[in-house]
Amino acid sequence: MTSLGLSQQLEVIGLIDEIRHRKMLEEDLLDLPAQRRVVAQRIREYYQTQNVKVDDALIEQGVRAYFERRLEFSVVQRSRLSDVMCRAYVAVSRGMGWTRVLLLLLALFASLAVAVSLWKAALQKGEAVRSHVLLNKEP
Repeated sequence: MTSLGLSQQLEVIGLIDEIRHRKMLEEDLLDLPAQRRVVAQRIREYYQTQNVKVDDALIEQGVRAYFERRLEFSVVQRSRLSDVMCRAYVAVSRGMGWTRVLLLLLALFASLAVAVSLWKAALQKGEAVRSHVLLNKEP
């Protein structure tokens, strides 16, 4: 039978300690009533240090609401600009190159400039039509 060397023995002890600590952490995280008590106590202490009177029922309600939605996933709505910037970043990181990204951004700004000029022209045309109707109005 072979004996374990010191380094092998320490490696096994390290693995066992890691598993043991992970299990202890899981038990702490899964003990929901204990977690609620700890959070509620910390909130009470915070309000006491701030000299703010808060009912225990209100604290319990807030803690309950927090634990009900703490693991929910909510989708963040992105704006078009952030979407374009994200796509440009991904394109550069994939090796698309800065030249293509700059051309893409240039096309974006050019289309924006055209849209603004068309919008201004439509507003001016609308003003001209409105003033023509007001000037030629018959009594």
